[in-house]
Amino acid sequence: ARRACDWDTAERAVGQARNIARVTGAGWLDRVALSAQRGTSGLAGRLSGRQVGAFTRREKAVADLLAVGLSNAEIAGRLYLTVKTVETHLTRIYRKLGVRSRGAATAMLARTTPTAQA
Repeated sequence: ARRACDWDTAERAVGQARNIARVTGAGWLDRVALSAQRGTSGLAGRLSGRQVGAFTRREKAVADLLAVGLSNAEIAGRLYLTVKTVETHLTRIYRKLGVRSRGAATAMLARTTPTAQA
């Protein structure tokens, strides 16, 4: 049987690690902790199975980059897409997440998306 995970406790612990890393100037450790923090909640941890399964591979890549705060042009450059194509993917992502704005999607994804693979 799988053990239940206390996501809130895990997120708090990793958040504390990030604070310590920032205070001590250990940027590399902050990046590792950020990656772990995003991994503790994961899309499956916060979104319904229907929403997770509904993201295409490309939508997932766009969502990952949106979650770390990249602009449409930056996402397009990283993924070798046009800005218009990124906008189309974002529209679909917003609809699947049930949000109406970039800010709402970014906030949700920043809590739920593992570190982007760029």
